[in-house]
Amino acid sequence: MTPEFGYLRILTPMSRCSQIHYHAHQHKKEDQSYAWSRQSISADKESRRLFKEDHQQQDHRRLSVLDSFINVITSSNHIPPELKENTTGPADGIRNAPRALYELGGPIKSFDKRQLVSLLCFEWVLETEKTGGRNPKCPKKQPGTVMTALKTLFSVLKDNFDWQYVLEQDFQFAGGLSPCIEKLFAMNHSMYGSLYGTMPNRQIIHSVSSSKDVDLTVFNTNDALQLMMAVLVIHGIFFGFRGYEEHAKHMRDQLKEGVFEKNHDLEGIPFMEVVHMPDKTCKLTTTNTCLRQGASARIPIFVDQPNCPGMILRRYKAALAPGQVRMYCKIAGYGMRNEFAMAGHNGVLYSPNQPIGKHKLGEIIRDAAKMMGFDVAGHAFRRLFITSIVNAEGVSTEESLASSRHSSVAAQRPYQQRNSQSEMAKFRALGLTDKK
Repeated sequence: MTPEFGYLRILTPMSRCSQIHYHAHQHKKEDQSYAWSRQSISADKESRRLFKEDHQQQDHRRLSVLDSFINVITSSNHIPPELKENTTGPADGIRNAPRALYELGGPIKSFDKRQLVSLLCFEWVLETEKTGGRNPKCPKKQPGTVMTALKTLFSVLKDNFDWQYVLEQDFQFAGGLSPCIEKLFAMNHSMYGSLYGTMPNRQIIHSVSSSKDVDLTVFNTNDALQLMMAVLVIHGIFFGFRGYEEHAKHMRDQLKEGVFEKNHDLEGIPFMEVVHMPDKTCKLTTTNTCLRQGASARIPIFVDQPNCPGMILRRYKAALAPGQVRMYCKIAGYGMRNEFAMAGHNGVLYSPNQPIGKHKLGEIIRDAAKMMGFDVAGHAFRRLFITSIVNAEGVSTEESLASSRHSSVAAQRPYQQRNSQSEMAKFRALGLTDKK
């Protein structure tokens, strides 16, 4: 009997107690159903909010890209003054813009048009690069960032001014946009490439030489915060997650559970898999204008080892709230946990509508590293992951590149670290020792 019905025991005869119990039970079931419905509605609102924010950011980005391109046109010395005059379109006039934007649009793509478009777009690229990248030592933006902005620009111009140019087809002539951009990227790489991935810029965990040497038992996985810490570390040292933003954008539906297929050495054993990870081997260029999201990785679950990484991931997934979208959310309070328990969802530890941002996740990862005795940041775990698979015997180059999501050995090399494990592998290869 619920507390609000307790007083009825005194005011009613015993013959009606069973009836009152029944109504109290029904009232409790309705409360549970209402709590579950409220959580579902909240989760749906959170999904719509994230979707709306994403579209608002995209609209703002598209508008800023178009405005910066218009500024390039009005300040360019290669455009006649009459084409710089503001006008509306021949039909509905979507926006008041320089006449050149309308003159260069349409289905007819003459060589003169393509030359002028190449010139304007390359000037715009040079202006865009002046804003610089995130690395203060390198004032140039990364090629992928530039190509994303250029692709956005062509999309905006197609929607508003009927530009029908295809980046990878219409500008491949000598002096065209594509070869000029490729040459610019090559020059930037030769000038500033040495600043990226150098040893001083990468944190190293000196006390361990492989991911298997990391002790996850320091985390009490019955505690919600320490369970999250363990999962963040696992995603770094066993999946090679990059930076705090990749953790923050990690979605719940990217973590899957399955069973190893037939003829696999671990046939029949369950595994945890992270799917749709951003693919490092696929970058935007003038010839590749789309990104794929197909990279995935999996680790086995050994049921008899409660502290194995797979079991910790399974335990964390079971603690996520129904309707939760993001992988990492704030810890749920006692009242919310009780509501979920009343609705039949025992073991929920996290609030589904309060995702944790990348800066807070960075603090949690650093705290987790300190608990393990490491004074490093999150990217050191990715470095340890790559060093482990590169130095291990029997792991092919293709497997290591696919696991780290790198496009080449040269891109992967700054993450690799020579240690006793790699030296012993060399000794065994030369026949100098049989010691494992």
